[in-house]
Amino acid sequence: MKKILFLLSIILYSCTFNNLMVGNGAKIESEKFYNGTGLLYDSHNYLVKKLQKESKLKMWDSLKYNQELKKLPPGGVLTVHIIRPTIGGASTDNFTVVIMQDGVEKERIVGEKNLPDASNLTENWISYFAIALNKKYITPFDVYIIDDLREERYHYKVSPTDL
Repeated sequence: MKKILFLLSIILYSCTFNNLMVGNGAKIESEKFYNGTGLLYDSHNYLVKKLQKESKLKMWDSLKYNQELKKLPPGGVLTVHIIRPTIGGASTDNFTVVIMQDGVEKERIVGEKNLPDASNLTENWISYFAIALNKKYITPFDVYIIDDLREERYHYKVSPTDL
């Protein structure tokens, strides 16, 4: 698990340095570089393709596949990645995510309390949380990540490409 989190942290840093993050089924842009805070997106179509691959690998029958397909959120999944120098700073309950479209708030999610993982190669703490989107977005939407401890707000524009 720690190796996966470390790899995610490397991907997060390499993606955010360009201020453009490409999700699976969307283009993600940020106004500026946000040190230690990132956003990834998996579209519904991308999740369906992953499920088809898993179903084939695990030799599911159509009943099992259809049961799992119904569980996929219609809007896909946003994943917030957090890297901070302190355990408290990386705790996801210090973060709120607000999704807005055309200036109207669509969803507001407060991270649940969890224990971040320590990176073996850096002195940082790493955490992430996934948000299942219950609404399918076909036009660009804004994602704001609010960091209560740093008293900062990070803005990302997500433009779906996999419709």
